[in-house]
Order: sequence, then structure tokens, then C-alpha cells
Amino acid sequence: MKLIKALHIFFWFAFGACLAAIACLPLAASRLLGGLYVYPPTAAFLGLCGACAAFVIWQGKTVLGNLSRGIAFAESNARCARRASYSCFVVSAAAFIRMLIHLYDGKPLGMVLLEYNTLFIAAAAVAGLLGLVVAGLFSAAAGMKRDNDLVI
Repeated sequence: MKLIKALHIFFWFAFGACLAAIACLPLAASRLLGGLYVYPPTAAFLGLCGACAAFVIWQGKTVLGNLSRGIAFAESNARCARRASYSCFVVSAAAFIRMLIHLYDGKPLGMVLLEYNTLFIAAAAVAGLLGLVVAGLFSAAAGMKRDNDLVI
């Protein structure tokens, strides 16, 4: 129970940090770069990543709240995991679009493939696939629990 309370505090802190990063992104970028121009696709991409991260954290908090109430195998947990995985796919698609924008702007393919952007594409896609697997497991477990509750 103490671990669940500690995780709740962590989720609130991480959620607040994501929202603060989204709100302060343009100001922080201009301050850190000494007033230099911030590339708009990069600012939009990082803002979208922050929003999706906040959404994933919110869904994780919802699942953790259900687990703390003893609702482990419920369809609501499967829906939360599915929503979080779709958010990961949005990040992966945004990273792919950003990579295409860089190619369109004339950057060499080798330079584009060596950016952190390609890591975002792969990592977010894998996280989305794992989220869909977890959602399927939650859904199957909820169906089994429902069937067993009808038998007993």
C-alpha cells in the first residue's frame, strides 16, 4: 500500500512536470539558446511529445488508482492501456513526420537518421505495441473474471 501511495505521488509530480514543460517550452528554448530562433517543427514536436507523455502518465495514474481499490482485472484498465498505447503511436507518427520534414528541408539522409528523432520513432512504436499487448491481457483477464463470476 505504501508503494502505491508513493507511485501516486510520483505520477502527480511527473504529470505536473510534463505540463510545465509544455507551457514553458517556447520561453525556455529562447532563453537557453540566447534568443536564437527555435525551429517551429521542433517546438511543435516537443510540445506534442510532452502532451502525449502527460496523457500516458494520466492513464497510468488511473490504472494505479483502480489497482489500489482492488479492481485489477477490469475493462477500464484495458481501455486506459489502449489509450496510452495510441498516444505512443501518435508520438511515433509525429517523429516520422518530423523526419520527413527534415528530409524535405534538404538535410542529408545520413544526418537525419543519426538524430534522436529515429530513436523516438522506434521507441514510441515499441511502447505502443507493448501497451496494446498489456491492454489485450487486461481485456482477456477481465473476460475470464466475468465468466468465472457468472459460474460461481
